[in-house]
Amino acid sequence: MEQVKGLIAQLGAKRLIIMGGVAALIMAALAMVALRGENSTMGFLYTDLDPSAAAAISEKLKAQNVPFELSADGTAVMAPVDKLAELRMAMAGEKLGGKIGYEVLDEEQPFGVSASRAKMNETRAIEGELVRSIQSLDAVSGARVHIVMPERAMFAAEARPATASVTVKTKGRLPAETIQAIRYLVSSAVPELSPESVSIVDQSGALLARAGEQGAAGGGSVDERQSQIEAKMREEIIALLEPIVGQGKVRAEVAAQID
Repeated sequence: MEQVKGLIAQLGAKRLIIMGGVAALIMAALAMVALRGENSTMGFLYTDLDPSAAAAISEKLKAQNVPFELSADGTAVMAPVDKLAELRMAMAGEKLGGKIGYEVLDEEQPFGVSASRAKMNETRAIEGELVRSIQSLDAVSGARVHIVMPERAMFAAEARPATASVTVKTKGRLPAETIQAIRYLVSSAVPELSPESVSIVDQSGALLARAGEQGAAGGGSVDERQSQIEAKMREEIIALLEPIVGQGKVRAEVAAQID
């Protein structure tokens, strides 16, 4: 104790004040770094929400004690990055959702990109976020999502509606409510896409949800066999070309005709 008192006496009051000020500045800097670190872990859960959807999602997050941030205009919700995928699946189970993937697109989109390339990048960004969300399910070990964006035309007959197909590698049987949650997740992320326009098949080609119908798919119809064949051929084409051009750079569309 006497040694401490002697050291304080040697330093003097002026030096002690300076040292205290330096220590306070260091503590403040560390606090700012920690705060920035916390903020950097937040990512967009959904964007382009209407006020009622944003309010409903916020209430669900509050009920689950999940930290979140609402944008100033109330159209976007942010949540911890490491929880985004599982939160999206949970919200889809409650029939809540919105646009995803656009923040990734904004970061990666180069200046002066063509309209067609921009549209392709947009589709890939959405597909990537959907895959991450679906793969957060315990019963799913892998997933692929293929989206066909809607195309408007002068004549209604020439317009192309939005569609989507999902291939999942499952660890067991998927419950009907999980299948419906996947359909809602995908449809809410794509403009003008209804849940009924999302088809789902598993790794064996079994149709879990048929486009054009509500609920889980039945079995044995020509439409089911057509969807299975199309999904299998699409996967085979992608598996053949990806080693050559790179993963995620192949898009395949198959239209099978069955006699």
